[in-house]
Amino acid sequence: MKKGLLLCAMSLGLLVGFGKLAAQSPQDLVRTMVTELTGKKWMPPGISVAVMQKGKIVFAEGFGYADRASKTPVTTKTQFRAASVSKVMTVTALAQLVQEQRLDLDTPVQKYVPEYEEKKYPITARQLAGHLSGIPHYSSSDSIQKRFYNSVGESLSVFSHLDLLSEPGTEYRYSTHAYTLLSAVIEGASGEPFLSYMERVVFQPLGMNNTGPDIRVRISPQMTSLYGLDNEGIATKIEHPEDPSYKWGGGGMVSTPTDLVKLGNAYLDGYIPPEMAKDIFQSQQLSSGEETGVGIGWRQSWDMNGRTVFEHAGAMGGARSVLSIFPEDNLIVAVMANTYSPGNIEETAHMIALPFLTRTAPEPQPKGEWDISITTFNREGKEITEKGRLQLNGKRDKIIMMPKDADHIIFPLTYLHSGSVYALSLPYGLLHTKITVVKKTIQGSSTRYRSPRLQPPTDEDPFLSFTGKL
Repeated sequence: MKKGLLLCAMSLGLLVGFGKLAAQSPQDLVRTMVTELTGKKWMPPGISVAVMQKGKIVFAEGFGYADRASKTPVTTKTQFRAASVSKVMTVTALAQLVQEQRLDLDTPVQKYVPEYEEKKYPITARQLAGHLSGIPHYSSSDSIQKRFYNSVGESLSVFSHLDLLSEPGTEYRYSTHAYTLLSAVIEGASGEPFLSYMERVVFQPLGMNNTGPDIRVRISPQMTSLYGLDNEGIATKIEHPEDPSYKWGGGGMVSTPTDLVKLGNAYLDGYIPPEMAKDIFQSQQLSSGEETGVGIGWRQSWDMNGRTVFEHAGAMGGARSVLSIFPEDNLIVAVMANTYSPGNIEETAHMIALPFLTRTAPEPQPKGEWDISITTFNREGKEITEKGRLQLNGKRDKIIMMPKDADHIIFPLTYLHSGSVYALSLPYGLLHTKITVVKKTIQGSSTRYRSPRLQPPTDEDPFLSFTGKL
């Protein structure tokens, strides 16, 4: 039996009504959803969002504060840390060298980086990009110094002394250090410094004018302040952020969502040739034949409607970011925040995309207020049931959770004006939620799923479910 079994609760005895709603634009729906994510406990002070459809930016807007103390608002020019979305920037540069036949993805990396000490097994650029190299991710054995690294060559010293964790190709092991080595491969194949190559071949041609390295000693005036979350979920400014100069290619860039959707569009408008884009997106395989769900950097996924998505997310001190491409619909979404939340940023991007992917055709929705039973799962996967209330009035819809020994918690709902789909705003982000009336019961379920994935999330057990009698 699946998890998330809906449990019945006592009702208020109210009769359900159905309200007919006037259609809203996709832009207005996105504003409503994202506004619910900023400035609250466990959420960032500021978020920026951009959506590109068929080569045109159809939405770009900032929400909340780039600096909360001075009340500086987030704008479309506010820069955020890209974190690991930097990896697909690096992949875009790699693609240019492959296209020009200046780099072979399947040649041992020492051809391009002879100073990198040979390991027990040879490593290729393809394995580095797909996290199959066996190079460790961050660990206590790293030799990271709290200083500015002047070159990619210097950055190799952070991890080059470490042994491989596995034979390349046998295991998927996510590694930012692998991307530092990949940036050194790009330097060796191109014959120029990594950052200057990125600027010349990626940022300038794509019009990414607000993208570049995160240089802490020379902070851009457009750069957001960076925030962490304390034990109470309150955003607190990070006074001494990490210097990411040791990992430009894997997590050291700053950007804006408007720039990121331009990067995504490079895979749809021919800047990256279609056959090459197909190869880059294609999931790699382990030597056992098992697929990883990750191609040349890009992760494969699907939304709750089974649409194909290729994406990459990132998180680090003061940053959460995602770039999602819906290739079949020629739509791209980028979201950036100035804390490491929301955790489910991929699903959040998918929910932001949904109003642009589905024709706005609101159906009559239930209106009223009900006692409900809410079922969720804790970190250990244990089922937890709490009392709650569901309020649907067509304007400020919400779920109110009523734990026995804690204050009530309000989770806003946004009806997306198509079918019975809502966006539920949780500390994790925006989750796909369906609310339906079956006989004398109102019920709903929300789903979390993340990426990479090997199959669509449509059969995932709900993360949260509720039911109540009419």
